[in-house]
Amino acid sequence: MVVNASKVKVICVGNPSRGDDGVALRVAEHLRDTGPADVEVVTRTGDIMGLVEEWAGVGATVLIDATRSESSPGTITRLDLTEQGVPLGSTTSTHGTGVAELVEMSRVLGRLPGKVVFYGIEVGNVAQGDELCNECAEAAERVAARVVEELRCMSLG
Repeated sequence: MVVNASKVKVICVGNPSRGDDGVALRVAEHLRDTGPADVEVVTRTGDIMGLVEEWAGVGATVLIDATRSESSPGTITRLDLTEQGVPLGSTTSTHGTGVAELVEMSRVLGRLPGKVVFYGIEVGNVAQGDELCNECAEAAERVAARVVEELRCMSLG
């Protein structure tokens, strides 16, 4: 597999019809407005198994998803998954197959990018048809700003 070390993708996963589960998609909107032009921002709203192919051959990926743990809605978690997977007892994805499983599957298949950074935003309500809560909407803006800064650092180093 050919790897383009300079290619960076931001992948935002969520369901816009399930309240706070759409928080990463809001991050994508902010990034499309404020992010670097040379970084591809991808959204996924359905099955996330395709991410294994999506990030194959990419030098770096920033992955953003809604998470569920014991934290308050809007809590942001940042993990560098380059060398290790999601720690046990950490946040979990709101999807059937979670980020942790996909990262490890990609690692085993040799398709994991050279750098993988995960941002999780803790959700509250994921009921059908609901809007993002204020805490998640504000967290989406903060994550977008942090990702823009992180992307600048990636391009410098």
